[in-house]
Amino acid sequence: MSSLLILVTNPVRSLTSLRASSRSIIPTISGLERLGEPQSVVKNGGFRVLSYNLSADMYVRSGRNNYDYCPPEKLTWEYRSQNLLKEILSYEADILCLQEVQSDHYQAFFEPELARFGYLSVYKGKGEETCKGKECIVDGCATFFRRDMFKLVRTYEVEYKKMAAPMISRLNSEQRDPAKSRLEKDNIASVVILEEINNCHSRICIANTHLLGGKGVSDVRLFQVVNLIRGLEKIDSLGIPVLVCGDMNSPRGSDTYNFLVNGKVDYLKHEKRDVLGMSKYLKLKHPMNLASVYSAESNAHDNETLDYILYPQNKLKVDGVFEIPLYERIGKKRILPTSQWSSDHVALVADLRIKKAYREQNCSELPVDPWKHLKKDKKVEVQKQKFQKQERLKNFEVQKQSFKKQKERAKNLKVRKQPFEKQKEGVKNLKVRKQPFRKQKERVNNFKVWEQTFKKQKVGPDMNNIINSESTLNLEIPMPKCLLLPPRQLAGVNTNEQLVGCQ
Repeated sequence: MSSLLILVTNPVRSLTSLRASSRSIIPTISGLERLGEPQSVVKNGGFRVLSYNLSADMYVRSGRNNYDYCPPEKLTWEYRSQNLLKEILSYEADILCLQEVQSDHYQAFFEPELARFGYLSVYKGKGEETCKGKECIVDGCATFFRRDMFKLVRTYEVEYKKMAAPMISRLNSEQRDPAKSRLEKDNIASVVILEEINNCHSRICIANTHLLGGKGVSDVRLFQVVNLIRGLEKIDSLGIPVLVCGDMNSPRGSDTYNFLVNGKVDYLKHEKRDVLGMSKYLKLKHPMNLASVYSAESNAHDNETLDYILYPQNKLKVDGVFEIPLYERIGKKRILPTSQWSSDHVALVADLRIKKAYREQNCSELPVDPWKHLKKDKKVEVQKQKFQKQERLKNFEVQKQSFKKQKERAKNLKVRKQPFEKQKEGVKNLKVRKQPFRKQKERVNNFKVWEQTFKKQKVGPDMNNIINSESTLNLEIPMPKCLLLPPRQLAGVNTNEQLVGCQ
């Protein structure tokens, strides 16, 4: 129970150093008093920060890099996870900036395990997921901080992909498609603002990022870091010290490194590297006065490293840094990972201290989104509106052509319908013409009926007898109003009696 109490009260500092013994700290003259006095760190505004790319298991297993020199059992996640955790804890850092942290490993391993040692955390995953069956995973950046030293004030998430649209809209139409595929990458940054527990006027900003890797994309890395710095400038202007940590995938002397540490880069001189012609649209300078924590010790930082801890020289000072392991401690070829070092990167560790003038900040109101101004850039907006107008005109022309085609089809349909309508009209007229014929036919039929009825009457040669006979008078036969007898039957008949039944 006593050991458990020690872990809770002083979780990280009481842990026996398992790995730091193989790496010694290189102090600066002003930082000598910190060594051997870890408990006084908080009082003096000092803290230890670590930046470490853990090499996500999804990439180790994918065979993206050839690790055949390392025993296969040392590359399993079961081995690497415990080895990495021991190494991280051995540095006794107050702030941990980890890159390539797999989302499922963060949730199931790092977050609960480091919470046992007094750390709180913020995680930001990349946008592109790798799915296995029903489970989808990403790698991302995780920032841990000791809960007994700091409290979380604000978090920001930076997605470089979302910042590509304004730049793409500025480029020539021929360059937009290549720019879209080149700039819209899922790299991210996680930015947190922490406040000292015992001093509400002392704040620090930690930017944890992982820039695009690979050859031939130095212009994309520069684009990403320029956009990151443009937002961090707003926080820096409030008097808050800003630390930039992470895997920059950029060696010393590169455009990205020169921009960060020199505050500017003359990119126009290198047109071959400016594939898309972005340099005229990028703000290639900043006033943050950044430097690498290892820059003071030329032997401490190898020129081949791609990872950095950058600090503002006017607001923070470096008390010391952990040395980079020498070749003989890793191997003559300096190939990582090994059975001792479970990542293909080296952890960077530094002791820093907030200068007294910046430990009494005014605690100004923090911006809701320091990167929002990138979307409100007037030139970018004008270009964006112009591009949108062109797109609308293009769509309108397409719709217009479609409408013309529809109109043409409708016209052709009408032409085809006209003969049918004429036929329909002819049928209608035929029906009208057939109606009198039907009436005539009906009258003829009626006459035939009458004629047949009349023939049935036995009309003899003596018409007078027939006419005067009772039987004839009693017949209910439809008779015409005037009956004209045939001439041959008028012989011997009085002329006055020739017409029978005429009124």
